[in-house]
Amino acid sequence: MIRSYQFRLQMSERIGRSFEAAMAASNQIYNAALEERISAWRKTGKSITKYDQFKSLTQVRADEPAMAAYAATMLRTPLVQIDEAFQGFYARMKIGLGKAGFPRFRSCKRLRSFGFTEASGWALKDNVLRMKGLPAVRLKMHRLLEGEPLRLTVKRDGRGRWFAVIVVRLPDVFGPTMQGALGLDLGVESVATDSDGTRYGRVAPDRSADRESIELALARQKPGSRRHRKTRQRIARQRSREAVARKTRQHQIANRIAKSGPQIICVEDLQLRNMTRSAKGTVKQPGKNVKAKSGLNRSLLDAGLAQFIKILTDTAESAGRLVVMVDPRGTSQECSDCGATVVKPLRQRWHSCPCGAEYHRDHNAARNVLHRGLEGSRRGVVVPLRQAA
Repeated sequence: MIRSYQFRLQMSERIGRSFEAAMAASNQIYNAALEERISAWRKTGKSITKYDQFKSLTQVRADEPAMAAYAATMLRTPLVQIDEAFQGFYARMKIGLGKAGFPRFRSCKRLRSFGFTEASGWALKDNVLRMKGLPAVRLKMHRLLEGEPLRLTVKRDGRGRWFAVIVVRLPDVFGPTMQGALGLDLGVESVATDSDGTRYGRVAPDRSADRESIELALARQKPGSRRHRKTRQRIARQRSREAVARKTRQHQIANRIAKSGPQIICVEDLQLRNMTRSAKGTVKQPGKNVKAKSGLNRSLLDAGLAQFIKILTDTAESAGRLVVMVDPRGTSQECSDCGATVVKPLRQRWHSCPCGAEYHRDHNAARNVLHRGLEGSRRGVVVPLRQAA
């Protein structure tokens, strides 16, 4: 079982500048590797593998003392990233849907992290992190680090704080051992509603008037000016706080669900990429209710449903639970008591059926998710997203 731990780094401005230099060196390797691949294809029509570039990196480190000061595992990370970017590009080319997205050069303004592909080149002893070519830094160890370390990523958030993300391997949890099942309906009004009727509340950030006023001020300022730069930093800090608060809330809800006792947790298999597509349409066939759809898309993205499903799955796996994904089509329209279809618009939040069933719309959908998950499990047609075994 693979897990990651995130700890904040305690550092001075001098150490921060050293980390920024390491991040810039990593980005330089990334851009150079991309340029090498493009040039090789244009000149010879052949692709370069990451192992070819590993060999080139050895020569680069021999010729440039500044690069040799850093660990080879740190400088291999951008080579692995560019290889993964090309693999994704080729996969999208085969599918042929939309733009394939050719890998692009990375600007220094968008740098956020650097890392190590292996457990070498860095070491953590007690709460002190040491990396080759960089000053030692202390970590705020707010929890015990368990498992075998595999790799390390050092990243900086929008508020200028530095974090160490340590990926470890933990023993598998054998289970599930407890009885019971639970269905979950995911949404915007409440991030999750279970089949027992429990609603877990919103996790989307509060779009306060302060945030809107900052963004309006940014629109009036001249791009590249000092005021424009400082306003962008204020927005980045505010969005970073919102993201941290949302993720913390999602972890709390996932822990509450996983530790409540159900053996099987049935979750909607939402196709969020399709759900958040624009409704603008084309010139010949313009879309309808574009503003309303745009607001709904923004709310869906603010809720972070894909991130919540990932957190819930990992938390359930750690607790020895089983998560199964269920087709969500029609769960809100179908009556969970009699199975009849009761058509209702999105704004109608209550389910009333002629059979006498009276539920909140999300509660009714969660009951249908539970029924489908259990029925599919019995027939062996529902494949679990992850299973602790």
